[in-house]
Amino acid sequence: MPPTPPSSGRQTHKDESLTGDSVSDLFVDRILEGSNAPGARLTEREIASVAGCTHARAREALHHLEKAGAVRMFRHRGAVVVSAEDAPPQEIDAVWSRLLPLLEELAGDRLSTSDPDLDARARFTAETEQLDRLGALAGDLKLTILLKRLALHRAIVSVSR
Repeated sequence: MPPTPPSSGRQTHKDESLTGDSVSDLFVDRILEGSNAPGARLTEREIASVAGCTHARAREALHHLEKAGAVRMFRHRGAVVVSAEDAPPQEIDAVWSRLLPLLEELAGDRLSTSDPDLDARARFTAETEQLDRLGALAGDLKLTILLKRLALHRAIVSVSR
């Protein structure tokens, strides 16, 4: 019987139950915690290794992270974790001020209703104001910016359904 090769120490079992969403959520948390610093490269190999997933799942997670605005993709360089310079808060506010009227126009009656629970614009405005307050208390501008992007994304999705 031939000798078995020594273990390379690498994980050989990949968790097939992981989804691209769950892996990208893990890396959003890592980015917010500072484990993946702004400006640092984020590779498929690193994602697969840390999450214990396949490279296909890691690729899917990278696409989710790019759509969420957590990483930027560059030709010949791959994915890079975004930094505050990529989306300064004043630019985000300028984009919101232009998008809200478009959302109102596109959504029509669905955006503003007599029922405050269904009023997407009021919810969005209240949510962003709350995020500003929490961000000021926490002193974490990166977290506030990321959460504001998420709030904007949810507002757009909620009126497009």
